[in-house]
Amino acid sequence: MKLYAYHTPEIAKHAGYLKIGETCGNIEERVKQQGHELNVVNEILWTDAVVTERSGIDKMLHRYLKEQGFHVQQFGTSRNTEWVKCTIADLERLLRALKFTDGLRFCTRGRIPKISLPIEKRILKKLFAKNRHPIRELIAEKGNPIYYRSSGGRYYNVITNYSTESTKEKPLCLDKKYTDVVGAILSSNFFWWYQQVYSNGLDLKSYEIESFPLPVEKLTPAIRRKIEKLYEQYLQDIERHVIQRESQEYKHITTFKEYKIRYSKALIDAMDDVICPFYGLTEEETKFIKNYELRFRTNE
Repeated sequence: MKLYAYHTPEIAKHAGYLKIGETCGNIEERVKQQGHELNVVNEILWTDAVVTERSGIDKMLHRYLKEQGFHVQQFGTSRNTEWVKCTIADLERLLRALKFTDGLRFCTRGRIPKISLPIEKRILKKLFAKNRHPIRELIAEKGNPIYYRSSGGRYYNVITNYSTESTKEKPLCLDKKYTDVVGAILSSNFFWWYQQVYSNGLDLKSYEIESFPLPVEKLTPAIRRKIEKLYEQYLQDIERHVIQRESQEYKHITTFKEYKIRYSKALIDAMDDVICPFYGLTEEETKFIKNYELRFRTNE
């Protein structure tokens, strides 16, 4: 798969924008074809080769550039989002900054971990160490429920031991001894990092919850009580910051809760200070987890 970027100096509204795309064929022919569609001559400014047969690399690059603050523009009537307001120098600088590490040994069913740093590899090794039990082993039909929202939490998961009456909410009944502990772990920075590594980054799937490993043997009564107390304080805090919204968009919904969980980040960090060590994480690794994508998680 080959990547390319070109501009169209004949079209004034495209000034400052690059068309970034991919092809498995000849770049010159592909760019020439797109020029015919616009009745202009395109000028190729940059090309690169990617060692993969997978398509969609250009779309991933668009998302990455957008996350870095570059404007992505749709021109014309088609749903074309391949025009990015940046320079070739911007593109090359950002690509040089990308980091990769081999995480293939940590693949799970249908998922390859999205990690880029050696510290993440070390954390995964500890997460999947021996004597771990997936949360699915704690599921109990007559247990106590936790409730999770499958979407809508943005940079946080909404995990409670009571119903918030959301239409996106789903219950999961667990062994009563571990219900609040699991609720705390699923609310933690640690689980949120794990979710970003293995998920689509949008939806919280039951598989991602049920497959998360727990060091059950290390969850002594004293540790459980400590986590349960922090989780109780956290739930009280998120309710203090909740905004009750009114809606007229749906017939069966007149009000809903909008959670501002970023205001409770300090309590989430406190839970991680207890949770991460019993997975064997060092102080450095725990700090990495708590600060992961912090800029996005603390901004309005």
